[in-house]
Amino acid sequence: GLWPSAASTSNYFILPAAVCGDGRRVQGKEECDDGNTVPSDGCFQCKVEANFACTVTSAATSVCTCAPDLYGPTCSKKCTPTTCLNNGKCLNSTGECACPPDFAGS
Repeated sequence: GLWPSAASTSNYFILPAAVCGDGRRVQGKEECDDGNTVPSDGCFQCKVEANFACTVTSAATSVCTCAPDLYGPTCSKKCTPTTCLNNGKCLNSTGECACPPDFAGS
């Protein structure tokens, strides 16, 4: 759409159109846009799917991964918080623990 600029009503800004699946997230119009229309990858129909969290790259493409403490292909498996010791983090791809810096083990 066209909106008048603040400086003058004769100057107009063209707002980018939101095209779901084009890989360019338009803020305020799409929650996410990962460049496809495939379900169960974190972003479907430009909405963040349950159990996922999405970030936006500098190119405005959404990158979706499992939300914290979840893992698996559809991020439906819950990491066991007591599994990772010494502030280790659950890897959202496998559910295995990743050691913090200066620690080793499993």
